[in-house]
Amino acid sequence: MKLTGQSRFPDKTPNEAKWYGVDWVQALDSASISTVSFTASGLTLVGGTVDPDNDSRTVVKVSGGSAGTDYVLVSQITTSNGETLEVSGPLKVR
Repeated sequence: MKLTGQSRFPDKTPNEAKWYGVDWVQALDSASISTVSFTASGLTLVGGTVDPDNDSRTVVKVSGGSAGTDYVLVSQITTSNGETLEVSGPLKVR
């Protein structure tokens, strides 16, 4: 799943543990991803990292949350040329 060009992350249920990703290819130009972080208050996040199959994409496994609640998932990277980039979007637990 990717957020590029979208206004929100796909929904999940409280019992699901799903992978979410952000495609940074347009923002990277010729740089690479040096560091990755994901945050989302109220959700459990595991494995925020560069996708092993696509080095311009970051991924995280998201679980938990309360049904009927909208959360905000934030992804931040630092690039090899020193830029800090951030994207965020709502993620609804249904």
